[in-house]
Amino acid sequence: KPLFGYKFKRTELLREALTHCSSPQPPCNQRLEFLGDAALDMVITCHLVAACADATVSGQRWSLVRGAEVMNPGLITDRRNRLV
Repeated sequence: KPLFGYKFKRTELLREALTHCSSPQPPCNQRLEFLGDAALDMVITCHLVAACADATVSGQRWSLVRGAEVMNPGLITDRRNRLV
């Protein structure tokens, strides 16, 4: 059945995405949440590397920068000079 004008091809994934882990009906949405978080991390990382290509930053600092960007979108890329 179309939802929001979109017909889902794999309705079992929709059901899983909308099922809270407290539900007695498995599977719950934690697997898809993990996958979504990983995809967003990859997109944000690619954006930061492209936006701050001229910055010299250690690996551990990149993780902190990515975390800051997630919490305050635009903060780092707008102020990329603070990365160095």
